[in-house]
Amino acid sequence: NFDRVKQLFCEKKKKPAMKKFAAALASSSKLVTSNSEENNETPKEEEKKKKEIPTVLENSKLQNYGIVLSTLGLKEDEVKKALLQADLSLLTVERLEKLLQLVPTEEEQKKLNLYKGDKTKLCAAERFLYLLLELP
Repeated sequence: NFDRVKQLFCEKKKKPAMKKFAAALASSSKLVTSNSEENNETPKEEEKKKKEIPTVLENSKLQNYGIVLSTLGLKEDEVKKALLQADLSLLTVERLEKLLQLVPTEEEQKKLNLYKGDKTKLCAAERFLYLLLELP
């Protein structure tokens, strides 16, 4: 019995599927390398560049703003409309306290006002801060 178990589990078998997979992997890496050489960028750099979102403020601040913003439970346009109309059915005391936490500092306001790029491409937190700056 031991010899049979040894024969089944220890015997090296040729695996044609693995050879095909290895060949396919090698040819695809050649394609990636040739594309990267043309752009002088690695595949990771290309992917990062595609996902890159412009930011105006520090990431830690944006993260904090994003957390508070997500707890509001309202969309940007709903908040703007509620603030302009002083809609107390949406603007509960709790939500108003959270909104106060989102008011940008003077320094942040200056940075935001100096940004001349496409504001629609900014992260949700910065777009919301722009919305707050536009309010009278």
